[in-house]
Amino acid sequence: MNMFLTLFFGVLDPADGSVLYVNGGHEPAALLTAGGVRRDELMPTGPAVGFMARSGLRLAKAALQPGETLVIHTDGVTDARNKAGEFFSGERLAQLLEQPAENAQAILDRVLSAVRTHIGDADQYDDITMLVIRRTA
Repeated sequence: MNMFLTLFFGVLDPADGSVLYVNGGHEPAALLTAGGVRRDELMPTGPAVGFMARSGLRLAKAALQPGETLVIHTDGVTDARNKAGEFFSGERLAQLLEQPAENAQAILDRVLSAVRTHIGDADQYDDITMLVIRRTA
């Protein structure tokens, strides 16, 4: 049936900020410093699930320092289209993530508002899903 899915699955240890994760063909998660600078990307550790027979996912590790933020999103965010067919784009998302934010909710609200404004009254092309986690001190 040619069906597959991408996934990001992670386990965060709030005590030390460590994140064990697998990324099956999903968009890279952004790891931002306390100042909003992209410090790292949690890249795919294997292909999309169901895309290739007998493919596996590697376990990877990252760490969130106090004040840092992890942003995970589906491609529906960057691929959101307006009536002219223009994509929201990864560049636009990166610009929004670089702006200072008081907390994780403020980042989420900022991006969602910008995506909704970009789409306007066009039909939604794909799911728009985000998870934003900020490690407190």
